[in-house]
Amino acid sequence: MPSFTSLALAASAATSVLAAGHASFPIQHRSVAGGNPRNLQKRAAGHDGALLANNSYTSYVIDLEIGTPSQLVSVSIDTGSSILWMNADCANAGNQPYCETMAQFNVDKSSSWRDLDQTSTISYGSGNASLVEGTDVVRIPANVDGTDMTIPKLQFGVASETYIVSAGILGVCFGEPEGLTTYPNIIDQLSLNNLTNGRVFSMALGNLTSTDAAGNGVIIFGGIDTKKFVGDLVPLPNLPEQKTDPYPMPRYWVTMESVTINGTDKVVPTNQATLNMTTTNTPITSPKLLANSSGPVIMDSGTSFMQLPSEFMKDIATAMGGSLFEGSAVVVDCAWQHSSGYLQFVFGESSGNHVIIDVPLAAIVLNDDGMCGLGIQPSDGDIMIMGDTLMRQAYYVFDQDNKYIYMAPFADCGSDEETLPQLSEGEFFSYTGACKTSAFAEETASIASAGAKATATTKGGSTTGATGAAATGTGGAGGGANTSAAGRSGTVSAVVLAAGLVAHLLI
Repeated sequence: MPSFTSLALAASAATSVLAAGHASFPIQHRSVAGGNPRNLQKRAAGHDGALLANNSYTSYVIDLEIGTPSQLVSVSIDTGSSILWMNADCANAGNQPYCETMAQFNVDKSSSWRDLDQTSTISYGSGNASLVEGTDVVRIPANVDGTDMTIPKLQFGVASETYIVSAGILGVCFGEPEGLTTYPNIIDQLSLNNLTNGRVFSMALGNLTSTDAAGNGVIIFGGIDTKKFVGDLVPLPNLPEQKTDPYPMPRYWVTMESVTINGTDKVVPTNQATLNMTTTNTPITSPKLLANSSGPVIMDSGTSFMQLPSEFMKDIATAMGGSLFEGSAVVVDCAWQHSSGYLQFVFGESSGNHVIIDVPLAAIVLNDDGMCGLGIQPSDGDIMIMGDTLMRQAYYVFDQDNKYIYMAPFADCGSDEETLPQLSEGEFFSYTGACKTSAFAEETASIASAGAKATATTKGGSTTGATGAAATGTGGAGGGANTSAAGRSGTVSAVVLAAGLVAHLLI
C-alpha cells in the first residue's frame, strides 16, 4: 500500500479518494520488416492487440478503441507532445511498410463521430501532420477491474495529410490547464471523468535484453507498478518553461546535476589511425566528470536519441577516444559495443532529492555496417532532451496536478499494480520498489556476455566481429555481422566514415 510524506512540516496525513482505478498496458518488444527507420527522429510505431510495442525501431504503441461501433486504432505514446491524432499517410511515411501495419480510424464507419469543422497542423522534430478536428467515444480497454475506461467525448485529430511520420501519436504531456491544448486532452479527460485520481500516469519503456516476447515495460494511466523499479521513487520538481527551449512551453523538465563516464575496461582500439582520431592507448580514467553536463532537461519518449549541445557531445567524444564530426555525430570505435562502461546521470537539485540513472555505453552505440557512433544528436541551441536511450533505464511517475516527476532505476521482478490515490496539497507519493536488482545490472551482464562471445578474424586487411547487444537499439541500427570500415576498404578517411554516420543518425 502507498504511504505519503508531507512537503510541509505542518501538513496532515494524506487522505485518499479512490476513483475507478487505472488502466495498464504492457510494452511488447517486436520488429517490423521493411522500411527505413533512419528517416525519423520521432519514432514510428507498431502494435499487437492491446499492447504497447517496442520494436527494433524503438516504438511504443497503444491500441485505443474509438467510435461506435468500436474501431481498434494504433497510436504511439509520446511524453513530448499533448494531442491525440491518427491515420498517418503511408505514401509519405518515412517507413511505408511499417505505416501500413498500423490500424487506422474510419470516420465514416462511426455513428458517434462529430466533425468540429476545425483544422490544425502539428510539427515534430522530423515531419508534420495536417489534421481535421472532431470528437468521438474513446475506450481504453483492460481497466483494472476488467472493464473499459470510456471517455464519452474526446477531441482528437484525424490526419488529412502527413509528411515523414509513420504513425499516429498519443501525446501525454500537459493539456488544457497549462494552455498546451485549447481543450482537455486524454490525461485531462481521464481525471475529469473520474476514471483516474488526478492527472497522473506511470511508465517504464523496458530494456532491450528482455527474453520475454511480450517485453517488460508498462504504461499505467492512474496507477503504479512497484515491481518495475529499485529503491525509492524520488520526487523531482517539474520545472517551469526554460529559456533554453526554442519554443518555450510547459514540458516534462527536470534538473540534471551531472554526468560522469565510467569505463576502466575500455582500451582504445587499433583502428583509430584510420579514423584520424587523436587518442592514447590507455583506459578511460574512471569516473570522469563531463563538463557542460548540468542544467534543465526534457524527458521525451517521442525522441529516440538524446539531444545535447555540441560542447557536451564533444566532451563525450573526447572521453571515449572518438571524434565529433562537424558538430553532428560522435564517431567511436565499434569495440564500444562490448564495453561494460556506462554514463551515470544524476538528476535533482543540490539542496533537494537526487536519483542516479546509469546508461550502458554499449546500449547507445549504433553500428551502421561497420561505422559506429552514439545515439546522440545535436540539439537546437542549448536545449537538452533525454530520449529513449536514457528513458529506458528508469521508471517514471508523471504527476501533472502537483508538478512532480518521480524517478527510480528501472527493474523487472514481476508485476504488482495499484491505483494511485489523490493527494492533498503539499503531499507527494512515497513508494519503494520491490525489486532488488536494476535492469542496468542485468543489461551490463548481458553486454559483457556478448562481448566474451564476440570474435574477430583478420585476413587480407578485413576485420569482422559479431553484432553486439546495441545492434537492436534505438534507430534500428545494426543487424547481422559488423565489418569495420578499415576492413571493407583498406583505408577510409574520417570524413567518409563520419558522413555515413551523420546520414545514419540524421536523415
